[in-house]
Amino acid sequence: MNILKALFGSGEIKDTKKADSKERDFEILKYDGVRAMRTGAMEQARKCFEGALNINNDFEIRDYLSLVLVSLGDLEEAVSQLRMIAEVQPDNVKVFLRMASIYYMLEDYENMEEVATTSLQIDGKEPMAMFQLAQASRGKGDVVKAIAMLTKALSLDDSYEEAYLLRGEMLLKAGDTQAASSDVEWLMEHDSCNEDVMMLKARYEHACGNDDNAIDAYGKVIDMNPFSSQAYKERGAVFMRKGDTKAAAADMQKSMEICPEMAADINGEYSAEGIERMTKDAYGCNPLCMG
Repeated sequence: MNILKALFGSGEIKDTKKADSKERDFEILKYDGVRAMRTGAMEQARKCFEGALNINNDFEIRDYLSLVLVSLGDLEEAVSQLRMIAEVQPDNVKVFLRMASIYYMLEDYENMEEVATTSLQIDGKEPMAMFQLAQASRGKGDVVKAIAMLTKALSLDDSYEEAYLLRGEMLLKAGDTQAASSDVEWLMEHDSCNEDVMMLKARYEHACGNDDNAIDAYGKVIDMNPFSSQAYKERGAVFMRKGDTKAAAADMQKSMEICPEMAADINGEYSAEGIERMTKDAYGCNPLCMG
């Protein structure tokens, strides 16, 4: 059945049948949209949901549409759909949590902080809202506040892995390896096969000056993800600190092969001299630099 033709055809509809016809068309568009969304046909899903909304201002449909818009990269419009839901459901914390996640993708930390704060006003014991406030604080460069909010989130949910990861990262950024050790230990105990966990472990060992342990951990990250340019680059920094320029250059070359844009300044040639120079430029006088 051609849904668009059924909705926008030129045939006359008697007044007594309009309500039934509209309801039927709405249901068809709704369920066709859901099916399209589940099969990954997002553009079709968008058309179906927008058509349904032209018939009935249904907030379940707006919710579906916001998910489709996110998958299509139309993040601003996804937020607009969620704000329309929030206007009539101001106590629906899930709407604000979703909105904050989208603002994070947009790197709009001011609005993210605002809606995460609204979430906490609705439910003061929502750990995800505290986590989102921490993300916003990190984006704004407020490491102390980020750590405080993550600690609050973990006080409510002591199995919140993402909060341990982010707090460990923030503590290392603050130079507090002693405090970070407990987060690294918890993560290694509960999810040592996770690439992000092993990366934090590697950075922790690097920050503590445990070069051999750091090299081993970076190697495990690379085993998990052979395309981790950052792991190669950071391991190269450890090799450079140990004075092993050959191994450092090999890691820099591998990092540039994965991310060719890094080699732009040497015209795409991976000469021994060029690699060594790029390695020294990348790691500079501070081999602890990880970014």
